[in-house]
Amino acid sequence: RTYPHVEDTLNHFARRNIKLAVVTNKATRFTEQLLADKKLDSWLSATVCGDTLAVKKPAPQPLSHALKLMNVAPDEAVMVGDSKNDVGAARALKLPVICKTGGYNHGEDIALSQPDAIFDDFSELPDCIDQVWHAGQ
Repeated sequence: RTYPHVEDTLNHFARRNIKLAVVTNKATRFTEQLLADKKLDSWLSATVCGDTLAVKKPAPQPLSHALKLMNVAPDEAVMVGDSKNDVGAARALKLPVICKTGGYNHGEDIALSQPDAIFDDFSELPDCIDQVWHAGQ
């Protein structure tokens, strides 16, 4: 099962023609199957997995690769993640970063990684992005 409100949030972004990507350290064979099983793959413009490149997050190259695949400039992007690796990769590219609580962060509170914003429920994500985006403009 996906988190509550994920589909509504994805619809929100789709209505606004916002491109989405998954950048994960998990292997392609697991990621693609999971995204297909959860019917999330059709929302995505790019998927970059842990075995796509020679390096993984927190290195910035996976994020940079996803942006290139989508033809999106770093100053037009926001990273949404759930781990300190996500924060590290985003910071290396100077991207704003927003994190979901309760994610894959080895039991460490994501607030300790100092993302620009934190959300608990996906219904909060659009407003979170707007706040972070406008703060950086």
